Amino acid sequence: MSDKLADVVKNIVDPEQINHLNSVLLASCDTMIPLLRKYLEEVRSIRMAFAREVQDILRSTRELNELAETGPRLKELAINIEILTVVLNKPDVQKLIKFFAEGGKN
Repeated sequence: MSDKLADVVKNIVDPEQINHLNSVLLASCDTMIPLLRKYLEEVRSIRMAFAREVQDILRSTRELNELAETGPRLKELAINIEILTVVLNKPDVQKLIKFFAEGGKN
């Protein structure tokens, strides 16, 4: 830079003003950087919580779909168990069960 241009810049911009502005900017950075870090931590925390909630909802939806698919089969199984219970509680069947439990001895 030529001496004339340097003189013009010095006259336009006061070095003390530049130093003051630099100090203000550094102080602002010292304040803003920790705040921004905290903000990012909070955003990450919220994002992780949201992701967990979405996964819980998806898991619940899958489980509900599985229940809906197995519901009719469970109903059929319950009916068969009830029929079996009725049959097993008949006196003649009870005698047969006792007979086989004793090894087929009279």
